[in-house]
Amino acid sequence: MNERVAFIIIFFLCNYFAFSQNWEKINNSNTVFIYFNDSMKEQKRIIKATNETIEDKKPELYQFFFYGKKGLLKSTPLTFNYVNWSSKDEPIRFRLHKSFLRKNKDIIITQYFMYKIGDAKMIKLLNKAKTIFLIDKSDIRDRKILVKQVYYVDMLVI
Repeated sequence: MNERVAFIIIFFLCNYFAFSQNWEKINNSNTVFIYFNDSMKEQKRIIKATNETIEDKKPELYQFFFYGKKGLLKSTPLTFNYVNWSSKDEPIRFRLHKSFLRKNKDIIITQYFMYKIGDAKMIKLLNKAKTIFLIDKSDIRDRKILVKQVYYVDMLVI
């Protein structure tokens, strides 16, 4: 019985350290990668005011919500815009093999990591980032992920 308990503890510790992000690497980088998994605390809205027919180019609004105890909204949501302008300021978007997620898991920010560092540190990190890329889990097709440049909108400033 003790061997089983020890195995379970070791398994969870290995999982914890295997999937943890590297705060130093993320904080010292001027490029931020965010993984968006459409769950209850994250919300994706497709902006309807567009005539865009290519799926990868449709404007979208992504929001991450921080909830405190008892399910109350803790602060304003982190909001990222992916807007496809038909000019030279068009955001960067490209497809990569899905292995990118595994190989770069230490620098890709997940919702769990956002909760771990807190909303204040996350906002500070986003404000200093020169480029923010978002990886939407729903955009993964044929073992390819779509990486989109998004713009962080500080709702407290608006």
